[in-house]
Amino acid sequence: MTNLFTKMYEYQFGGSLPLNSPTYVVRQADADLFRGVLSGEFCYVLNSRQMGKSSLRVRTIELLRNRGIVCSVVDLTAIFSRNITAEEWYAAFAYSILSSFNLADKINLPKWWRDRLSFAPVERLRLLLTEVLLCQISHNIVIFVDEIDSVLGLKFPVNDFFGLILSCYQNRQQNPEYQRITWVLLGVASPSELSAKPNFSPFDIGREIQLTGFQFQDCLGLAEGLVMKARDPQKVLKAILDWTGGKPFLTQKLCHLVANHDEFIALNQENQRVDRLVHAKILHNWEAQDEPEHLRSIRDRLLESPNKKSLLELYWQILQKGEIPSEESREQTELRLSGLVVKLPFGHQSARPILKVYNKIYAYTFNLEWLQKCLGYSPNKTPQISINKQLSDEQKLYDHLLYWVQQESPAVMIQRVYKLFIEVIGYPDIEISGVLRRLIIQVTEQHKFNKILNRCFYILINHWQVRSSSKIAIVGLMGLFNNQKQYQYSYSAPLPKYVEQLKMRVNHFCESHEYKMIEKLFVEPIIHATVKEFEESEDYQILRILIENKSSSQSELSPVLNSPLKTQIYRYPYLYRYSLVASNSSREHQQMLQEIQSERQWEFELSLSQYATYLIKKISGFSSHKPLSNPTLLSDQDLYLAIKQFTGKVEGDSSYKDLARNFLEHTETVESYQEFKEQFYHYIITAIDSDYQSQHFDFKLRHKLKSLLPEQDQQGFNSLLLNQTCEKLLKFLIESPHDPNHYIFVNLIANLGELKTSALLLKIVLISGQSQSNLGEQLFQWFNYYESKPIDQIQWFVNFLENINVALVINNETLDVSSIQNYLK
Repeated sequence: MTNLFTKMYEYQFGGSLPLNSPTYVVRQADADLFRGVLSGEFCYVLNSRQMGKSSLRVRTIELLRNRGIVCSVVDLTAIFSRNITAEEWYAAFAYSILSSFNLADKINLPKWWRDRLSFAPVERLRLLLTEVLLCQISHNIVIFVDEIDSVLGLKFPVNDFFGLILSCYQNRQQNPEYQRITWVLLGVASPSELSAKPNFSPFDIGREIQLTGFQFQDCLGLAEGLVMKARDPQKVLKAILDWTGGKPFLTQKLCHLVANHDEFIALNQENQRVDRLVHAKILHNWEAQDEPEHLRSIRDRLLESPNKKSLLELYWQILQKGEIPSEESREQTELRLSGLVVKLPFGHQSARPILKVYNKIYAYTFNLEWLQKCLGYSPNKTPQISINKQLSDEQKLYDHLLYWVQQESPAVMIQRVYKLFIEVIGYPDIEISGVLRRLIIQVTEQHKFNKILNRCFYILINHWQVRSSSKIAIVGLMGLFNNQKQYQYSYSAPLPKYVEQLKMRVNHFCESHEYKMIEKLFVEPIIHATVKEFEESEDYQILRILIENKSSSQSELSPVLNSPLKTQIYRYPYLYRYSLVASNSSREHQQMLQEIQSERQWEFELSLSQYATYLIKKISGFSSHKPLSNPTLLSDQDLYLAIKQFTGKVEGDSSYKDLARNFLEHTETVESYQEFKEQFYHYIITAIDSDYQSQHFDFKLRHKLKSLLPEQDQQGFNSLLLNQTCEKLLKFLIESPHDPNHYIFVNLIANLGELKTSALLLKIVLISGQSQSNLGEQLFQWFNYYESKPIDQIQWFVNFLENINVALVINNETLDVSSIQNYLK
């Protein structure tokens, strides 16, 4: 029984995991890459080896193909040789693309290539994209370039290649066909290494996909393979992660060792047993036991590097100090790409990004004794390395706040910040007072000073929000700053000029977009959660009885009990870009928002997946441990109906994803845009109840589709037309509430209900990668229109937002919903 179970749940370390592998761990990177490519962004995944890049690529390609997107993979190691010329390399790249798109038999590439010898090799590759790929393939195209770091070994410059990728995005305005081409780069290199000339770098406009190690909540599924080997598999998993730091290869390997070990792990023996396994099977005589190769590849990358001495000295300093400030130096980048160290946004000693040893296994293996053998130094001798310039005033301020937020209680820390930025004079640390004074004088532009204050706030917020007992401190901090205009200084002498300047700067910051974003994303959710806890308490139930017939008391309580819609913006990450980004927002602000959006989206996906499993089991009569509370504003019953609707079968044996996939496959045979619109009408109308169809909606829908782009009716159909059609149809169905035709959306809700209307819109979103962005843009107009309305007055709209949110999460394909489907059968 045990052996059979182990074979069914086989951990894999090394190489890419097969599709639908039960040990595949879905991380935020899965969602980020899938969404980024789906929206047509240039994406790049640059990280050390054995972090799961290949598995991420394989899974993403499968998800994209399910959406009707055609994918190609160019493995650069297959076309690499030391003496290859630019002519040969570009020709091989072109052939690899044609082969992966099954076009090698249709196009005589050697002849096609020779006929264009008057063009440079990179121009011929560009012509191949426009004259061949975009003409032969009508759907959206994604080109995955794997092992991109191999270009660093070529004897000719490749800036033109990166310039080609950049031009595919820059030329989208002049040539909309370029919107159908998306690039993804994967490898072990840094952007600065790959593209030396800033003017030819697509990385400036691209989306970096952060491929981090496994987090406990993400990889709980790995514990399922340990149920026959431990009384508490989750505690075993925690013990494993404590050694591996979440490194995918090592985590899978250690899970495999536990699953195939003879001894059963009793309760409270988890750490001890895992420690013994690590020492016996990984650390002891590690060079001989390292199969498949992992530790030896890290060793060889360091010792065979031309920068060996500086890398080892740098690593020695990290070992001795625990962490060092991260810098974009060549040595630090090379050390990170070896996989031995990891970059974190901030550490225990510094508020700036830091480097530390990735995990305990590496620290034990590549220890001071090992370094002594490699360098010939005594372990007691500290290498003289000067990697840090003198800290800037800005960094001194950040480090000061990080130090004290870890030492002081939230209440004391708030007072410290208040004294520093609002009272100003009399701050106990004279050096930091001088730092702030110099910053006020030197940083004259308000938007730059906003950036400094924003970073200071996030140092505190990042520390407090991970502790449930400290979250309320964020509300207290913002409350003090909201009232800082009323602060009266306690001395009569004229204020120093820098104090007046700081007061003015803080006033402007409190009115800035950055400050408002903090309120919407952190303060309002905390207040809402606190109110919800209060409403569930016994005191509140008594209070309701006492004030039941006192309308005046009810009106006084309504601001607390009936919060306006705008306080719920944090629930809908797909609306962030429209509500929290101003036209003049800095690139840094937009990147920060994108990171927060991805984190919030992932948190919701994970919590919904866990709660949905519990809810389905509960309703199906199975016992299940209840996770945290319902992550939506729907009742359990309504959430169950939504999950059932968007996960199960809706037409025969087909789910919504099946219907979308079948429809996209069918469009490959249509001969004209007019024929497509007719097929599209039938695809959409099946989501409409027959009663509502009879109310002339089908006539309006037919008429609208017929009127779309009539000049294209007799032309061939392609994915660009598909995206344009979906965008225009969404605007037709969800017009702005200020538009006289907005009644279509209201009528849909009134006649179909929030659930069926969400299903109708989902059918459109699933066949066009850009439609979710279009949907968000349309819905934000309604959100903005109702943002000041109390929730109980627009319950229909809130229910709709929650249903469409559930629909998008269940069908975005980044989470495995198979367990939910099994319980629904």
